[in-house]
Order: sequence, then C-alpha cells, then structure tokens
Amino acid sequence: MKNIKTKKIFYKSITSYLLTFLVFILLHSVLPIETPFIITGYPSMAIYGLNPFILTAEVVIILLIFKSYDLILPTVISLTILSIIFTIYKMRKSNPGYEIILFILLSLTYYFVTEGNFYYALIISVGITVTSLLLIGTINYLTVKGTKFYPTPQELIILSITIIIINIGIINTISIKYAKLITILLILILSKTTVDGIAVYASVIISIPYLIVLKNPYLSLFFIYATFLTTILNNVSKYLIGISVLLIDYAFFGVLKLYQSYSVYDFCLLTLTILFYFLLPKKFIILLKNHLTGYKNKYLTKQTINRNRTILSDKLYDLSYVFKEISNSFEEFKKVELSETAVINTIIDDVYLNVCKKCDKNKICPLYNAKNDCNIKSYLEKLISIGLAKGKVTFMDAPEDLTKSCLELNPIMYSINKQITDYKTMLGERELMVESKDLIARQADGVAQMLKNLALSTSTTLKYNSNLDEMLTLALLKRGINPLEVLIYGEDSNLSVSIMLSKCDFNFTALEKTVSDVLKTPLKILTTNKLNNNFYVFLSKPAKFQAVYGVSTATKTLSETSGDTHTEEIIPNNKFLCAISDGMGSGFNANKISSITLSLIESFYKAGLSSDTVLPLVNKILSINTNDNFSALDIAIIDLNNLSADFIKFGAPRGYVISESGIKIVEGNTLPIGILKELQPAVARTTLNKNDVLVMISDGVQDAFKSSSEIIDFLKTLTAKNPKSVSNAILDKAKSLNDNVNLDDMTVLCVRIYEKIYEV
Repeated sequence: MKNIKTKKIFYKSITSYLLTFLVFILLHSVLPIETPFIITGYPSMAIYGLNPFILTAEVVIILLIFKSYDLILPTVISLTILSIIFTIYKMRKSNPGYEIILFILLSLTYYFVTEGNFYYALIISVGITVTSLLLIGTINYLTVKGTKFYPTPQELIILSITIIIINIGIINTISIKYAKLITILLILILSKTTVDGIAVYASVIISIPYLIVLKNPYLSLFFIYATFLTTILNNVSKYLIGISVLLIDYAFFGVLKLYQSYSVYDFCLLTLTILFYFLLPKKFIILLKNHLTGYKNKYLTKQTINRNRTILSDKLYDLSYVFKEISNSFEEFKKVELSETAVINTIIDDVYLNVCKKCDKNKICPLYNAKNDCNIKSYLEKLISIGLAKGKVTFMDAPEDLTKSCLELNPIMYSINKQITDYKTMLGERELMVESKDLIARQADGVAQMLKNLALSTSTTLKYNSNLDEMLTLALLKRGINPLEVLIYGEDSNLSVSIMLSKCDFNFTALEKTVSDVLKTPLKILTTNKLNNNFYVFLSKPAKFQAVYGVSTATKTLSETSGDTHTEEIIPNNKFLCAISDGMGSGFNANKISSITLSLIESFYKAGLSSDTVLPLVNKILSINTNDNFSALDIAIIDLNNLSADFIKFGAPRGYVISESGIKIVEGNTLPIGILKELQPAVARTTLNKNDVLVMISDGVQDAFKSSSEIIDFLKTLTAKNPKSVSNAILDKAKSLNDNVNLDDMTVLCVRIYEKIYEV
C-alpha cells in the first residue's frame, strides 16, 4: 500500500515538472524579442511547491534549446535570487505575500543594469512583475478553487489574461496553422462540456491572441461564429456539429473570401481534428463535463434530501398512528369487565343445575318446588352475595328458612365456596391481565409519542446556503484542509455542517475554528466516519451551557452493598439528566431495585420520551414486577440550551440549589415509585442560572441532619465551587453527625452549571 502511494506521488511530481516545462516554453515564446519573460512562470510554480532549483534547470535547458544564449546569465541570476528566497520561505513553511513584488524586481536588477536602454528595461521588468502576479493568481485559483466554484469577476479577469498570454505563446511556438486546430478542438469540447455560455466567452478570449499576433479579425470571427453554432446545436448529434464547423471554415475561404490562403492540406488537417473529436469517448466527455461544471449548485441532491425527509416523516407519522391505535385498543379492552350481578347469576345457575336439580330429595323440597319469590334461587342469591363479600360462606350465614327447608345444605355450601374461590382466582388473573394490558398500552403510547416527535423533527424542510458553502470551502483550503464537498443546512439551533474530506490527517481544532469563524457561531465536531478513501465530518451547534458533577457515597455500616444508585447522562436535545434512586433498605436487593429503576429511566429518556410518559410507565413496571419493594427517586433534567429545569421527586428528600442570590429549596411530596400502580409524577419547573450548584441527597444524608434548616445553614458555610468538593463536604458532615456510624446508605450528587465559552 505504501509503495502504491509512493508511486502515485512520484508520477504526480513527474507530471507537474513536465507541465511546467511546457509552460516555460510557451512563456518564452510570448514576446517576439529576446527578453527574460520566461521568469514570469517561476514564482507561481515555486509557490505551488515545486523545487526552485529544478525549475531553474528547466529554464536553462529551454534557453539552450531555443539558442537564447544571451539570456542565460541574467535569467540564471534572477532565478538564483528567487530560489534562495523561496528556499528560505520553504524552511519557514510559508509563502511570500505582497513582498513577492519586491523580490521579483530585485531579481531583475542584473538584467535592468546590463540592458542599456533604461525605459525598455523598465517596461520589460514591470511587465514581467505584473505577469508573474497574474500567473500566481491563476495558479492560486486553480489549486484552491479549481472548478468547484464559479470565479469572481477579479478571478475571471486574471484567468482571461493568463489564457491570452499562454495562447500567444502557443501561436508563436507551433505556428498559426496548428494553433488554429487546437483552438477549434477546444471550442468543440467546451461547447459539449460547459454551460451558461462559458464556451462563447472562452472563444472570445481565445480569439484575442489571433488579433494581436495576426492583426486579422476574420479568424477570430470564425472562432466566435463556430462557438455560437456549436452551442446552439449542443443537444444535436456531435457529428452534425463537427461537419458544420468544417463547412463554415471552408465557407469563410471559398464563399466569403476572408482568408488570405486556404489549401487542401488545411482542409485535411481540420478534418482530422474533427475526426479526433468524434473519437473522443463519451465517458471522457461526461467526466470532463462533471469536472468543469463542479461550481454548479447541487440542487438535485439538496431537493432529494428534503424529499426523503418528507417521505420519512410521513412514514413515522403513520407508525405513530399505528402505536396510538394499539394503545387506544388496550385502553378499551380494560373497560370490558365482568359485573358482580353476572357473577352471582352464574354461580346460582351452576349450583341450581349441579346440586339442587340432581338432589334425590328435591321432589319433597318446598323451596325447590316453590313458585314464588321465596324459591331456592332467591335464597342462593342472598347466600352468594354474602360469600362474595366475606370470601366464603358458613352455615351461620344461611337464612333460617333455608336451613329448615333444605335437607342437603352441605353440598350447596361446598359448591358456593368452591365457585367463589374459583372466581377470586380468576379475578386475580384478570387483574394481572388488565395490568399487563395497561403496561402494553402505556408502552405503545410512549412509542407513538416518540415516533411523532421524530416525524415532527424530520418534517421541517432544510434550508441551504450555497454562498456559505463556497466561503467555507475557501476558508478550509486556506487552512490546508482539502474539502471534497461541503453542505451547510438548517438554521439557528439546528444549524449543521457536513464535510467530505480527501484525507483525515487534519487538525480537528483548526477545522472547528474555521467553520465557526465562517458561520459566526460556535460549532463542534459530533461525528466522524471514514468512507472508502475519504473522511466524513459532521458539525453541529453545541449546548450553550455545560454541567459538571460530583458524587460522594457511603454504604450503611455493616452492609456489603449500598441500596443507593445514581446516574448522570446527556440525553437528546442537549439535556442533562441526573438522578438518585434509593432502594428500600440496604444491601443487594435494594441495590437491584434502584439499579433497575435508573436503567429504565435512562433508556426511556434517551429514546426521547417525555417525563409524563416515562415515570408512570416505570412505576407501572416496578409495581407489577416487584413484591413490596419500592424506590425513592430524585430526578433533575436540565436543558443546557436555556437552563430550564424539571425536578421530579418520588418519596425523595428535598433538593437544594446554591446560587449567588442564596439557597433555594426543591420540594417533593409524591410517594416512592413502585408502591401504587397508578402514580402520576409531580414535576417542579424552574430556571437555573450559570454557576448555580444543584444538591441532591438520599434519605441517609437527610436523616443525619436534624432538619432542612440545619442543612441550609451548613450549605451557607461552603465556599468551594467544585461540585465534587461540595459533595464530599456534605457527606463528611453527615457522617460526623452520627459519629461516623452510617445508619443508612448515603449519596450526595452535586451539579454545577457553567457557561462554556467557545471561540468564534
């Protein structure tokens, strides 16, 4: 793998030096007189990172090839001075700024002194300096922006002048005949691979050198006319375009008589050029078009993202509706219950059919044969009602008429008691089933709520800003970070940035600072991921505030395991969740109950459920699955964006907020969680301030103090701001009040809120 990378670097380096060699040749041919104009390409190539001394060697070779012996000495002196300067800058890992103007003029001192003609030397020196600056601007644009973004007016002027200079060099180097062929091929390719009239503008710029060199407007007119034609016929067959250009060229000579000369050889050369254009692979044309139109905004991609978000949102709403219907169905099922009257009638029928009707003595039984209200069924109804109320019936409960008339009362009593027992058993199972249905209903309702919230968040259409995309790309490139693609979307607190990088060896801090500077708001890296050979980075707005916490705990004396547990978690939407769960008693069982309680709460809150859903659901689960076990629960949920806070207490002691204005008490009077099957949370809502310290304690700590007033008096004595120091101090004080004998498990959880300062 390393060898492959080394070979790529080697081939890239060789290609760069071959291109610079070609550019030096063209620059040397720009002026028709012997001048060191070839120097103009040197500063831009040295800034690009090529070796100054290799560049100097290339220039000398070109001067020898063109037999420009008189230019070798002044050129070598100029390039030697520049090489030394660029080497010094390279050692400092930087490039010269505007001082490059002075360096270029300084390097031309020998030429200026030895030229003899002061004004001529001055004009040439200024021309070389200005052209050098133009080429630096061109190289900077091509290496920094490339074709990712449309050039600014200043950049367009610099590029246009550079094209004119290079094209003059081409004309003077390979003659007008062959330069024309290159220009026509370029026009054909640009017409097929560019948009927005770029080919027309390019043909105008390309035509200017022919006016300068030949002083003949007709060839320039042909180029412009051919470009208009190919642009108009862009969506037609490329063969028709090529043939049209060939015919127009001949018409300019044969019909309009605009060319001074035109031979069969010229016609054949142009034909071969057009045939070469025909043979260009379609894949090459598509790749070139994608590259040259890289500045175009990716509207389709952005619209596709928004469309997919809308589709996803609709599906989530549908799923939310499904779970809501499940919840409603189970709620309705709970209402279908067997009435007591129906139960009594069922038992009466069973006893009458299976006992009285089968009794051998029913023929002489006055109650069995009675036709009025005092028949056997009326007495059975009274007896069964008493049995349902008491749990069973005895002979003492039987009416006097029944005991006197019924000769087989014992089987009746046995049957009634058996059926009452069966009914009670069924009732218990039914109640458990109802509780299970209720639990499922609450779970379904919670899932429905979560899906609805998710659907709501994805239903919002993302807003994009292409200008910011471009600004950020340029800023990153200047920092040495090469982004392949940048996408900025959302606004305000939902502002997000996705960046695809060509490599991952970048400075994370520099990336965050650059993005924050451009967007004028703090953004932090939340996600990084390697995709093939590229690197994906996702940035979003961090919370304005941060929470730091400290926890101090002590186990009950002679107990192996504490029944207290605690949690501190960042949950969705930049919210901080902290909680203390105090299981009943101490030891393993208490620890298990409190741990399960917090684990459930953490999971539900992380899933995005609200307190109104989470806490009744957790209470229901614990009340069904535990036997006479409960947990005192103290929860605080702090929004780190605006410091709004929810305090929820189930049988937990008071909490305290230490602020600059004094100490506030957080009350709570709800029963511990898990005691009752139906228990709604009492939520106290308030707003905290930066530097506030929240204090949460378990029963063991509260009981060590005589009263809340004593706790407040002690908190007033604390000067430390570190939450861990505060929690240690409170726990040490509580232990000392009982002579360091821990009568119960003790936990102190302190949270300090502070404003995070992000550099922008």
